[in-house]
Amino acid sequence: MDMPVLPTNERRKQRRRKFDHEVVIEIGDRRGTARVKDFSESGLFVATDLNLPEGSAVTITDPESGITALAGVRRVDTSGFGLEFDDETIGRLVAGWGGNPLGQRSGE
Repeated sequence: MDMPVLPTNERRKQRRRKFDHEVVIEIGDRRGTARVKDFSESGLFVATDLNLPEGSAVTITDPESGITALAGVRRVDTSGFGLEFDDETIGRLVAGWGGNPLGQRSGE
């Protein structure tokens, strides 16, 4: 499945892919849903009603695959939250979304 690639910002190491998918986010004892707006091999941009303070740690679960990964909140703005993955488990999740597992380049 071909997914649109978003323009690269100079600070980004990987290309982002536009995506619309629901995930579960946990922060402390709070749990809610979020819509993934785009993703790369190193992070996600999500929209959620949860308050995710910059610098906080969250757990992301894909309800379809059951894969869970850790991430840190790196950016907060009016349209959502930029999350950076903290563990390599996310490589399996990103691969399932049409991305490449961490550490692999297209064509490998």
